Amino acid sequence: MSTTANTAARELAEALGALFADYPMASPEAATLTLTVDTHTGRPLQIDGDPDQLVWLADLIRRGHQDQDRAQPGHPKEGVCAHCDQHEDAIHI
Repeated sequence: MSTTANTAARELAEALGALFADYPMASPEAATLTLTVDTHTGRPLQIDGDPDQLVWLADLIRRGHQDQDRAQPGHPKEGVCAHCDQHEDAIHI
């Protein structure tokens, strides 16, 4: 893995680790799940999160993917937000 890829893997691991540490979602007794980012350096990076955090992360990725799909011209739901299911013209930020 290139240095750039190692840096990206480390940044992802650090960002997720900080997010999960700052915003716990389950009770302290909840099981902890470990994600491992393999940097191919012999030192994998481990990120501990509770099950609710991992479900939230997966949902965030799915909805982001849907938003990217819907941003493509001609998509049947073009301009409709995957997070709130409203058309972009109705959303005021």
